[in-house]
Order: sequence, then structure tokens, then C-alpha cells
Amino acid sequence: MAIWAVLPDAVLWGARGRSYALLQFFLLAACIAFVEGVLVADRPRLRRAAWLLLLLAIFTHAEAAMAFAPWLAAALWIRGKRWFMRPAMALETALVAAGIGIRFALQRFIALGQGTFGTLAGSRPAIVPLAHTVDGLKSVLPFFTAPDRIVLSLLVVVLIIPVNWSRLARPLRAAATLPALVWLLVPAQMILLVGSTWQSPRYLIQLLPLFAILSALGIDVLAGRIRSRLSVGAMRQRTTVVITLVILVAGGWPAWAVIRTPEIGYRQSFAYVKENAGPADRIVTTAPAASMTEIGRVDRFAMSVGYEEFVLRRDGQWVDRWLGTPLIRSAGEMAALLEQPATTWFVTDSTRLYTHYDPAFVQLVWDRMELVDSNQRSLVFRSRPEQTYAVSRARSDRFENGLLLRAYRIGAPRQRGTGKWGELVVGPQEALPVELVWQRTGHVADTPQLFLHLVGEDGRFYSQVDVAILQGRYPPSNWAGDIRYPDHITWNLPRDLPPGRYRIDAGLYRLADGKVWTAQGADHAVLDYVVVPPAASAGPIPRLAEPPVFGNTIRLLGVEPLPGKQTARKGTEQSLTFLWQSDRRPARDYTLFVHLLDDNGKVRAQYDGQPMGGFYPTSQWDSGEQIRESVNLPLADDLPTGHYTIQAGWYRPDTGRRLLLVSGEDALTLTELTIVP
Repeated sequence: MAIWAVLPDAVLWGARGRSYALLQFFLLAACIAFVEGVLVADRPRLRRAAWLLLLLAIFTHAEAAMAFAPWLAAALWIRGKRWFMRPAMALETALVAAGIGIRFALQRFIALGQGTFGTLAGSRPAIVPLAHTVDGLKSVLPFFTAPDRIVLSLLVVVLIIPVNWSRLARPLRAAATLPALVWLLVPAQMILLVGSTWQSPRYLIQLLPLFAILSALGIDVLAGRIRSRLSVGAMRQRTTVVITLVILVAGGWPAWAVIRTPEIGYRQSFAYVKENAGPADRIVTTAPAASMTEIGRVDRFAMSVGYEEFVLRRDGQWVDRWLGTPLIRSAGEMAALLEQPATTWFVTDSTRLYTHYDPAFVQLVWDRMELVDSNQRSLVFRSRPEQTYAVSRARSDRFENGLLLRAYRIGAPRQRGTGKWGELVVGPQEALPVELVWQRTGHVADTPQLFLHLVGEDGRFYSQVDVAILQGRYPPSNWAGDIRYPDHITWNLPRDLPPGRYRIDAGLYRLADGKVWTAQGADHAVLDYVVVPPAASAGPIPRLAEPPVFGNTIRLLGVEPLPGKQTARKGTEQSLTFLWQSDRRPARDYTLFVHLLDDNGKVRAQYDGQPMGGFYPTSQWDSGEQIRESVNLPLADDLPTGHYTIQAGWYRPDTGRRLLLVSGEDALTLTELTIVP
């Protein structure tokens, strides 16, 4: 029994509220009574008590019926056919068989709806010979080969090999027969006979006490072999003790880990819902009984995968088997519920979220609801109104810690810019809503910290957000790789934010040591730009009568000074101010060039650079946005006096290829400049 006490599954399932501990107790007590009342000696009272205990086990959990055949086989083997066919024994066997039949007839009666309701899982046949053999093997074998049971399985195999069986004393052999046959024949029935509904590893939990008994006998046999090899009389008992202690210590660590693992925090989660939900709110959950216990009500039972064994049919509707709560079993049904005006709360846990719901259902929950609380793997989601944003774009920023930024959404609809200011326009002290959509691409060991920086044209940080990803409520180590996780942030901008254009940077770092995780080699990803417009526009730039367009993308609306004849002194700078407009969002970053050409077409002075010193590259320009850019063209001290022309244009920095004008030219002549001493 000490071995049984340290088996992790015995600890885990014995603490469940579904009578698995009671099942193991009834079956173990029945086996002990049967061994003492039939296999070791003929004691009618103990035998009848054994049959009664077996029926109690079967009515506790129907899977205990698979122990009936091993019992009959053990009695036939030990007592023989003549004893087995005695009228009293035959009558008792028939009564037990009838009891088992009644148990399954009741289940079938309910399942097919002859009562007031019907079950979906129970309507499936319990016995389907050879129909699910492969699935049965997949379910059964891991039970015996798990790390905490593989040594015990080997010890049982040592015991039941015939050469060792024959060496056991007759009473011990009789006592071991029943556990051994149960250990062999119950899994065999699961593999060869029963239907898919019953092929679950949890239906082998009933074997754990007998598993421990057989393992103990195996230890004794192994100790006897060691004693015979060493020829030491007192060694057997000591060897048995040593082997047992080794197994207990080795098996104790997994059991201790199970004991220390906290149960799912449904109680805390439902307490949170009870405190925050209104009387008209709806409560949807995987655990309706827990909701009723803690809150006193539940509105929907939600499960889209494996729900069959938890529901029954009543009045033409599928409801859960505990409280009769209506079932939600698809993303479409959940979406329809979320469309209704009342707030919806959804309580589940991080394990069932991915095992009892299909990906479409899970994605709907993350997209249409907000994770507001988490307790010991229990998760509380609350519905939120579908929000629209000023800017929404897909991304593909891979951070080295295994996270991928798939999309971002920024700004409320009222902050959607029009005309010259671009797509995103805000004022000081406004709240800027941000949604970042993440996906896990690899193992993520730490919960990263997210930073958002508002960077001005001067390179200064004017505002920032620093928060754990998903507010720390759901670590990326629990994420599923095929689900996208939206992270909602409300960014309150400072009161004294000066007018101008600002860049929004996003990045991830580890809070423990400040390590920044890079994305494509950069320590941050540039999301977008936001404009705080001035109270009054800057001085107007003279407009061109026929604005030229470069590459069918970048239009020159105006320039100062206007095209014409200008004069400048050498050793100074010639200032030009451009007003550009993007007819559509440029596909890439282009570089602006301004050249001073002599009469022979030779470049004597030049400026090359991306807009605003690289702060606002053309690939980030919004369609229809106007960008004001000032350029200073240096005029060297040794520049010869005379007549020059100034040309401007755009080119790709990677290839040097220029954007063409409608005329086919690759540069626009702006003005004539006369250099004087």
C-alpha cells in the first residue's frame, strides 16, 4: 500500500470529486474479500461480500465491469470447473451478471431518450469487438510505460512469468492470481472489445491498488532471486526492504510534485466574476457545477471538443449532465451569444482551453473577449465591444525570444487623420488605444516586458508604456502556436506634448536583467507615426501650378524658393523647403537628392538623405499625407562664380535607380542659381 500511496495518478485522481477514490476502495476491498472467500478458502459470506462490493464499484464507475471476467477466470483456475458450477456459485454469478446488465440497461435507457432525456456518449455501444484496437493500444500502453510506473510494470512482469509463478507458495499464488488476471485482462478488454467512449487512460485508474500489490510481490520475488545468488539466509527480508525503499524514494518525487501542484483556481475565478458581474450578465463556463456552487447561477456550458460524455438530450436541446445548462459547442454559437447586448463572462482553464475547444473557438475568445483575471491556470474572459481603430496593419516582426508580432492597430476612429496630416492625428493628453497581435513561434522561457516609445524628430522619448505582455495574466509559455493573441493597451499621452510628428516604437525585454530581444537585428520595431498638429500652420510654401509626380507616387506640391533665377554667395548654404505629398503609400524607402550642376552638367554640390534625416522614411508615408522637408545645399568656398542649376529627385538607395517623372526625366530642374563672391 505504500507503493500505491506514492503513485502520482493515485494522488491526483484520488483527490478528484468524481468518485475515483471510492472506485479504487470498492474494487480493492472486493478483491481482498474474493481472494479470502474463494481463492484461499471457501468462505460463502466473504464471497458474497466480494460480489456486493464489486457491484458497488460498477455502480460507482461502469468501467469496473471489466473486472468481472478476470474474477471468473481466477475462480475457474484456482477452484476448478466442478466447484465453479455448483448451484450456489452459479446463482451468485448469474445475479452479479444481472446486476451488471441492469447497470448498463439503465444507462442505455437514459441514453436513447426513453426517459426524460438522452445522452450522446452513452448512446454509443460499450462493446465493439476489434473496432478500435489501434486506439485502444494508444490509450493503454502509456499507462504502463509512464516514468513513474515503468519499473513497477517490469516487476509485475517478473512476477507473472510462469517460472517465477510456480515458485510462489500456494496461498501466495492463490492471492496473486486475481490481481494478475485483472492486471492483464482489463487492458486486453479495453484494446480488443470496448468502444471508443471507454478507451480512456482514466478507466485504468481502478488498477492502481492491484498494480501496487503485484509490484510488491514482484519485489519479493526479485529479493528471493538476489538471496539465492548471494546464499545469505537473512538477506531476503533486507533486500526486500532496500528495494522497496528505493522505489518509494524514486516514486515519491513525482507524487510530491503532484501534491505541491495547486488545483485549478476555479473558486477564485468565480469569486472574481461574482464580485464584478451584473445581474443581467451571462456566465459561460467549462465547469457549470463549480459556477453554481460559487455564484449560484450559470447560463451556458461551453465545450466544442469531447463534449459528448458531458451532455444529455432534454426537450430537444443538448444540456450538461450536472445542471441541465444549455450547451455551446461551436465558435458560431459563441459568436451569436457575444452579439447580444449583455456582457458575457467565460471561465475555463489553460488546459481545457486547448483540449476541449477547437482553434476557431479559441481564436474567437481571444479576439472578442478580454482576459481580465487568471488564478492557478483558471482564466476569466469578459466580452468587450468590437473596437475599430484608425490604423490597422499586418506585420511580421520576429523577436529572438520566440514571439512574432503579426499585426498592430492604433488610434480611435476620431483620431483617424484626413488630408495633409496623415492617418493618425492626436492631441496632447489624449488616450491612444493600441492593440498588438502576437503569435508564438518557438519556446518562450520568460514572460517578456513590452515597451512602447513615442520618439520625436529630435530623437527624444516624449512618452512610453512599460507593461508585461498581456498584462502578465497569461505567459507565452502557455500559448498555442496556431493562435494569435491580441494585447490591448491604453496609452495616455502627456499634457505638454509639443506639435510635431512622432514615431511609435515597440520592443520586448526581460525584466530580470533588462536584456532586449531584437527583431530582425534591431532592438525595436517601428510601428507607425502619429502627428500632433500645430495650433496654426507654419508659413505657407509657394505652390507649383502643375505639381510634378515622381514614380507615380511622390508629388511635389510646392517649393521655396519658387523656380526662377536666384543669387547666392559661395561659402554659404542654399536653403530649400519642399512640400511633398504621397499619392499612395510608397512601396519602399527612397532617398532625396538635390544637386547643383554647372554648365557642363557636373555635380558641384549635393545633398542626399531620407526625409527628416531618416526619421520618417517614405515607406511610412500615408496616402494623401503632406510632408514638409527643409534642405540646406552647401556652397563651398572654392566654388567658382557663375551660373548653375539646381535639380532634385528620388532614387532607391540599394540600386541607385531614380524615380521618373511623367516626361521620362529622372530629375526636376528647380531653379537657376548664380554664385557670386
